[in-house]
Amino acid sequence: MRSVLRFFVTMMLLGIPVTSHTAESSKAGQIPALAATATTPNAADTSTTFRPATRARVIEDYGKLSLTFEVNRGQTDEQVKFLSRGSGYTLFLTADEAVLALRDNSDVDHDAVLHLKLVGANPEPRVSGVQEQSGKVNYFVGNDPSRWQTNVSTYAKVRYETVYPGVDLVYYGSQQKLEYDFVVAPGADPKVIRLQFEGAESVELDDRGDLLLHTSAGDVRLHRPIIYQNAESGRVEIDGDYELLVVTTGLPVGPYWGTSDALAPRP
Repeated sequence: MRSVLRFFVTMMLLGIPVTSHTAESSKAGQIPALAATATTPNAADTSTTFRPATRARVIEDYGKLSLTFEVNRGQTDEQVKFLSRGSGYTLFLTADEAVLALRDNSDVDHDAVLHLKLVGANPEPRVSGVQEQSGKVNYFVGNDPSRWQTNVSTYAKVRYETVYPGVDLVYYGSQQKLEYDFVVAPGADPKVIRLQFEGAESVELDDRGDLLLHTSAGDVRLHRPIIYQNAESGRVEIDGDYELLVVTTGLPVGPYWGTSDALAPRP
């Protein structure tokens, strides 16, 4: 049986869902963030008023919606394999890193970009969508139909195979909570997993064991990893925490059955 290291990432940002998307230009060589804009047929009908309680309920319900991951068919930088939009952020998944473009909804421009890299990992893992969804995404940018992207497939998860020997990585989540699992095969070593973050103003471990990344757009909280194995007797929890190294974050893991079950971390 496999073991799982499960991580939960909570964005301390407030986002509002929108109905359509247009591409925003970016500097050469950079992964472009996509600007989200709402469009309506009649400018006179663009405003919607919610009572405070109703607005809070709408935001809460929206935050529970599952993330979907679009396969990149040319709607963004060619480095990107899949992209996803959550509440206050856009996630770009390339072959060797995850890029979080964080959006601050205040009047002041406090946007930020976080890069999550796996140190010493396979630079060319097989990346694939899992659980294709019925919904499709369409992009109609500009007046040139040859640049439009239609019926873009979406998936509930994205899987990276063999990021480390015997270790797969799976992304999924909800609008306000990005999640990822490291699934460790029997006999593989979870201690090879090293996370490197770029773009945070500071990084700290709090007294709960959560990893806090402070940015100009708000805080990103990586909750203390949940590590377990699915044994015949049921789910067996395994001790594990973040460990701040000089430039990376490691995952010290307690004793586990390395010959029988796989481990996977999930934020």
